[in-house]
Amino acid sequence: MEIKNLVFDLDGTLYPYSKEIENNVNIKSIDLFCKYIAKSQSEVWQILQAIRAKGFYETEISEDYGISKSEFIEYVCDVDVSMLRPNQKLADKLRQIAIPKFVFTDSTTKHVCDVLKQLQIPENLFADIVDGHHTEYRYKYSRDGFEKFFERTQTTPQESMIFEDSYRNIEMAKSLGMQTVLIRSDKNEYPAADFQFANINDALNNLF
Repeated sequence: MEIKNLVFDLDGTLYPYSKEIENNVNIKSIDLFCKYIAKSQSEVWQILQAIRAKGFYETEISEDYGISKSEFIEYVCDVDVSMLRPNQKLADKLRQIAIPKFVFTDSTTKHVCDVLKQLQIPENLFADIVDGHHTEYRYKYSRDGFEKFFERTQTTPQESMIFEDSYRNIEMAKSLGMQTVLIRSDKNEYPAADFQFANINDALNNLF
C-alpha cells in the first residue's frame, strides 16, 4: 500500500543518541523520586534500575510513589538540549517530502519543540506532535499507545511508515501493519525492521 504518512520518534531518531541528555533525564528522575520517597540518591537509583530491568519505565509506576504521571514527564523531560547541533540537511529533506509528517514521542511537546529549535527544524514541517500526555501515558511498545496516536491523527498503520530507534517499538509498529525503519548503527539482524539505517539523514535520503 502507498505510504501516506511518516511518523518520527524524537530522541535517538531525529537526532543521534545523546549520553548527556540521557544523564540529565536520569538525574531529574532521581531528584524527583528523592523528593517523594525520602531516600538517598543511590537508593533511588537502585530502585529505578530495578524497574527498568523489568522492562518498565518510571512513568508507569510513578503513581505508586505518589508522583502523578503528568508531573513526572513534565519534570524529567524538561532538560537541557543545547548541546544538539543544527541539521540543515534534515530540515531541507523534510520540506521536500510532500506527505504529512508527525512526531510521536513518549515525552512532552515542550521537549520536542526544544529539540527542533536546536536542530533548526521548523515545527510547522510536522502536521502534529503526539506526546505522552496525548497517549495518556501509554508507551509506544504498547498497542494502546499506537491506537491513541492513530485516533488523534486520523491515520492508519497500513498507510504509515515509522522511524524509530527502539526495536521494541518497531516490533509493535510492525505488528500493526506499519512500514518500519530502524535507526541504529549496529549490524545485528532485526526481523521486524523493513529498513535499517545508521541515522535519519541516511534513511530519508535512501527512501525518498
